[in-house]
Amino acid sequence: MAHVPHTLVDPVSLASLGAVSTNSLVPAQQPTSLPQLRAKDAYQQRCLKCSELCTFYSYPALLRAALFEGDAAVTTFIPRPFNLRVNGCSYTPSIYVVRADQRQVIDLTLDGTLPDEQRRPLAAFFTQHGLGFEVQSHKALLAREAEAQHWLMILRALVVTQHLSTETQEFQLWQQCQTLTDITVGDILDVGNRTQHYLKELAFYRLLYRHRLRVDPSQTPLTLDTPVTLCT
Repeated sequence: MAHVPHTLVDPVSLASLGAVSTNSLVPAQQPTSLPQLRAKDAYQQRCLKCSELCTFYSYPALLRAALFEGDAAVTTFIPRPFNLRVNGCSYTPSIYVVRADQRQVIDLTLDGTLPDEQRRPLAAFFTQHGLGFEVQSHKALLAREAEAQHWLMILRALVVTQHLSTETQEFQLWQQCQTLTDITVGDILDVGNRTQHYLKELAFYRLLYRHRLRVDPSQTPLTLDTPVTLCT
C-alpha cells in the first residue's frame, strides 16, 4: 500500500480541498436499490472479510474483493464505502480496505484514471483524513482473473460451511503435509469420493485461506497434479 503522507505538498490539491464534502467518513456500504441492481452489471457475494452481503457494480470490482480475500495482510474491506460530493457532483468510490493497519480508498475505472478535477481534490481530502487513495484499472484486475477466481472458489466453499468444524481434519492434514515431499492435491484429496471426504476437502480450503498451505493461485481450477507447499 502506498505511504500516506502527513502533509499536503500539492498546493493545487490543497486549494481544492473544499471541493469535496461528505456527511460521514465512517465506512459503510451504500445502499443499492432494486432498479440500480437491474440497471448495472451488478454482482452480489457473501464474503469473510466484510460483515454484510457485498454488492459490486462491475465484474472487476468482484475480482478486486476476491483478491483481498486472498491477501493475508488485508483484515477487512467494504464496497462503495462513502457517499461524497466532488465539485457538486455525487461520487462513491469502489472499495475501502484495511491492509497491514493502513486504510485506503480505491476507485476502479476502465483505464485506471480519473479526471484531474476529481482526482486531485479527492487525494487531498482523503490524505487530510488519514486515508490513502488509489485508482486502479479494470484491465489490471482482469489480468489477475485466474488468481481471483481461485480465491472466489475457496471463498464460496467457506462461506456456506461456516457452521462445520474441521479442526481434527486440519490437524491431520497439516501433519500429513509436513511429512510428505512433492505434495500434490491428489495426495491430499480423494476426488472420487468427495461426499465421504468432504470435511477433509473443506479443511484443505481453510488451510489455504489462512495461508498455512499454498498452491499457485494463478492455476485454476485445481487439478490432482497441482503442487501444494507449506507456507513459511
